[in-house]
Amino acid sequence: MSSPPSLATSTQSKTTARKKVNFKMLRDFFRRIHIRTLVLREESGQTMAEYGVVLSVITIAAVAAFLALGGKINDVVTAVTNVLKTG
Repeated sequence: MSSPPSLATSTQSKTTARKKVNFKMLRDFFRRIHIRTLVLREESGQTMAEYGVVLSVITIAAVAAFLALGGKINDVVTAVTNVLKTG
């Protein structure tokens, strides 16, 4: 038994409509993902904050090293200066 032509045409048009809807849904989904990745890529403010944190950690480490080795560095600089004056 074959189905009436109107039913077959109706089924085909429903299938085509579903494919169009599915395609539109997928297209919209991937557009949203693309927009979100573009928004997340913009890291200018975050990058500046990271540079600030790294700079402050390096500064604290340098100050701590100079305070801990202050006397020894002075002795070494004096010894090198004496060698340069005599040599």
